[in-house]
Amino acid sequence: MKLKGSQLFFLLAFLVIVAPACQKSEFRENNDERGIKNGSLQNEISLARNAAGNIQVQFPTENPGAPFYARTGNLLNQFFISDGWLVIPFFRTPSCIRADFNLLTIFDVPAAFGCPLTVQGFYMIERDAPLGTFPIIVQSTGTAVPFWFVRWTDFQTAAADGVVTIGQLQALNPLVGTADKFNETLRPRLENHLVQINASGFLQDGRKFDFHVTHVGDKTKNIGLSIK
Repeated sequence: MKLKGSQLFFLLAFLVIVAPACQKSEFRENNDERGIKNGSLQNEISLARNAAGNIQVQFPTENPGAPFYARTGNLLNQFFISDGWLVIPFFRTPSCIRADFNLLTIFDVPAAFGCPLTVQGFYMIERDAPLGTFPIIVQSTGTAVPFWFVRWTDFQTAAADGVVTIGQLQALNPLVGTADKFNETLRPRLENHLVQINASGFLQDGRKFDFHVTHVGDKTKNIGLSIK
C-alpha cells in the first residue's frame, strides 16, 4: 500500500535523523564493542514487517528516496571519522549536485529528487502514522555507491565558515572510490536513533577499502576503516 503524496514528501524530508594517496591506512576499531549485531537488526526488520498495522514502502520504485546527497551534516553529529579520515558515502550521484549547494545543510528539496539514487531499499512505518512521522526502520543496499575519503582536518578548515560545496570538497583531493557492497540499516526516530553501515569496494587507484560504522544517538560507538 502506498502512502499519500503529501505524507511521503514529509517522510522523505525527515528521513535521515547522515594522508596522501600513497599512504597505507590500516584497519582501526575505535571502540572495544563491535556495535549492534547485524542479526539483531535483521530480526528487528522482520518484527516490524510482520507487526499488524505496519506497511513497507520501497524506494525508488514507490517513492524517489530521501532528498539528500550524502552524510555531510551536523545533524546528530553524523561525521564518520576513522584514523583521521572523514568517510562520506554518497546516496545520489556526486556529479549531479548543484554547484552552490551547501552540503552541511543535508536536505535539498526539490533539487535532490532530480539526481539519480545510488542505493535502493525500503522502510517500515505504521499505516496510519501522522504526517511527518519518521519510519520505524530503513534498509538501504547498493552495488555502486560512491565513497569519498577526506582528511578530517582539511574538511574542518573548509567548513569553518559553515559552507562546504561539492567543488570545495573536490578541492580537498579526496580519495575517491566505489562500494560494490553496501548495506545500511537506519532507525531514524530520535529516541531510538541508529545508523549502521557496512561497505567494501575499491578506490580509483585500485586499492581496496572496507568500512564499518555503528552510530547510536549522536555518538559513534564503533568505526573501522581499512585501505590497502
